[in-house]
Amino acid sequence: MTKDYTDGQQQQAKKMRAAAFAAGFDAGAAWAISRGVREMASILENTADTWSGFPPDLVKSFAAAMTEFAPEIEKVIATGTKEAREKAVTAQ
Repeated sequence: MTKDYTDGQQQQAKKMRAAAFAAGFDAGAAWAISRGVREMASILENTADTWSGFPPDLVKSFAAAMTEFAPEIEKVIATGTKEAREKAVTAQ
């Protein structure tokens, strides 16, 4: 093996590790935001009777909608960050 070939392999490995780290980070961030939305929905649902000026049924309905859309929010964030990273790589 030549030194150039080895250096090329090392550079490729660095790029692959960076891409894997970025993908993992993005997935983790998307999951955390989705989990945060679910937690906020749970708090709203549990405290629906204490929101002065808002009917409890309305607050519970809003909380249910948040819970329902949390997985979609996660997908949108994951897809968007993946696309943004791909655009950044092709722009380099």
